[in-house]
Amino acid sequence: MTRIKLCGVTTFDNALLCAESGADLLGLNFYPPSPRAITPETARAITDELRVRLGDRCPLLVGVFVNASAAEIAQIMESAGLDAAQISGDEPPDLLAALQGRAYKAIRPRSAAEVRDLAVRYLPHAPENPRLPLLLVDAYHKALYGGTGEQASLDVALAARELVPRLMLAGGLKPENVAARVQAIQPWAVDTASGIENGTPGIKTPDRVRDFVATVRGFCIEAMTPADWPQVLRIYQEGIDTGLATFETETPSWDAWNAAHLDRCRLVARNGDQILGWAALVPVSGRCIYAGVAEHSIYIAALARGRGVGRALLNALIVASEQAGFWTLQSGIFPDNDASVGLHKACGFRVIGVRERIGQLHGVWKDVVLMERRSPTVGM
Repeated sequence: MTRIKLCGVTTFDNALLCAESGADLLGLNFYPPSPRAITPETARAITDELRVRLGDRCPLLVGVFVNASAAEIAQIMESAGLDAAQISGDEPPDLLAALQGRAYKAIRPRSAAEVRDLAVRYLPHAPENPRLPLLLVDAYHKALYGGTGEQASLDVALAARELVPRLMLAGGLKPENVAARVQAIQPWAVDTASGIENGTPGIKTPDRVRDFVATVRGFCIEAMTPADWPQVLRIYQEGIDTGLATFETETPSWDAWNAAHLDRCRLVARNGDQILGWAALVPVSGRCIYAGVAEHSIYIAALARGRGVGRALLNALIVASEQAGFWTLQSGIFPDNDASVGLHKACGFRVIGVRERIGQLHGVWKDVVLMERRSPTVGM
């Protein structure tokens, strides 16, 4: 799965938009000449509120620096509440070493030979954290440190990809061209700032943000319609066949499924005409005091597993459920369904207990892990 960094956010609302749209990393700029630069105080207000609102779903928060000292970078990282730093100027390798694995270097090589020289210099000090890139490659410009809107040379990018397993690609990426660049270069991650704006630096356009993410991911999240039922049913059957997803052994009819599930917050992950996964809510009780509590189901097509569909779909369900006024989502998961347990933990769910030998599946008693997410904003 290609990871996504959305860079140059300047407000909390834009940061939340980018995070909830599926960004893996968010960039906050601390280079004063940049039109997207913000102060550490503004950044701290954004990062604190994001962590409160999103919890474990919060992307990595990365500060972008140009020709600052290691001491200055470390101080701003602390005061702004950042997870990592992107070093985008003419800094020497020992500056990365001084930041002790919390920073990665952005380079703007002019040739494949220069890529190799820079990789030799900077890779020994690259972060070990698997959620961070080893290097970022941007388009060369004789005067500007990124943000040019120009694409990096294909030869340069391919040379970097051969040398750098966790390569982040930047330079002129936008919804209209990112699919071709990802296909041609296969980077570990992509990075954009101006490509998701409509003319005002630092102000992200919702449609362009969502289009960029959907293009990179190869799917979009939309409301489920009755016409989607045949594919939803097929994916449900695939889940039943694993023996890890549900106590059910047969799929229901549309009428039965439709009656059991709430008519709100029914979502599908769609790639063209193909459904890659679905999620929906079931009420836990008819009592009014539980009106904001629902149990959810999420199923991913076998061909789409491991592509980030589950995380995007569950995050989208969380957003939709909060907008609909739900304050708690619950799920019961078989303990041996490691993928589902891990997915829910990554999206902010916690284990609240285990119901032992609660039912039989094909004559075998099964435990169920109870997982729950309490909204930090709804019903508080």
